[in-house]
Amino acid sequence: GRGKGCSYDKEMVWTLSRKDCDLVDDEPAPPPATSPCDPLTFEDDNGLVVIEAESLPWSCTKGTDHEWKKAKKTKQTTGDGFIKYRGNNEFPEPKGGYMTAKLKIRKKGTYKFTFHSFIEGHESTEENDSWLYIEASDFYAMRSNHENGKKYYPKGSEHASGPIIGGASKDGFMKMFRNGDTDEWTMNARTYDHVALYAYADFNKAGTYSLTMAGRSYGHWVDRLVLYHVGEYGDNDKQSILLTHAETRA
Repeated sequence: GRGKGCSYDKEMVWTLSRKDCDLVDDEPAPPPATSPCDPLTFEDDNGLVVIEAESLPWSCTKGTDHEWKKAKKTKQTTGDGFIKYRGNNEFPEPKGGYMTAKLKIRKKGTYKFTFHSFIEGHESTEENDSWLYIEASDFYAMRSNHENGKKYYPKGSEHASGPIIGGASKDGFMKMFRNGDTDEWTMNARTYDHVALYAYADFNKAGTYSLTMAGRSYGHWVDRLVLYHVGEYGDNDKQSILLTHAETRA
């Protein structure tokens, strides 16, 4: 197409009026290349956000001290695989292996977090946790949302208006662990050692937020992460829809 600084003669032969002609193509320029480290966006489907763990930017941790690796799917997992944490144990605070997803929330309200995960070892209290942070209007832990009980906050939370979570938390991240036998995948996530609170995120208005998971315990396997609207789905991690619903990538 014709651009600024270009001219043409009577025979419609293009010439340049200066050395560098600023051509403006009729076709739009291609979008910038995306990096595998760029977070993907997931949106709620009537209050349900489903993220397959292998959709997180795990490959960007390759070769670091906080590496996640993808493994092939099994009969018990969803999607096309799952991820294993193969990095350093980081028990006091998160230091690496960060993986972020963008959240496009259309249905505002309170969401509960849970994940489908597995313990590689043979001790139910070992190799069973990862770090979690959710950018939201409020991110906290409670015994149950329906109890209208006390909210607990991770250390360093910008929202802290109540007591701090006991056990491990730092820079707004919560230690999220799973309960259950060592030889089975389970859909549950708790925080606060010996108390076992659930994690909630309030989204006071529709918009784009984010979720970040980081490595904590070598041998923790994660298959999918779910946020569900408690007003729409109740407060029960055992709902079959949490495992059967397709990933909600935007």
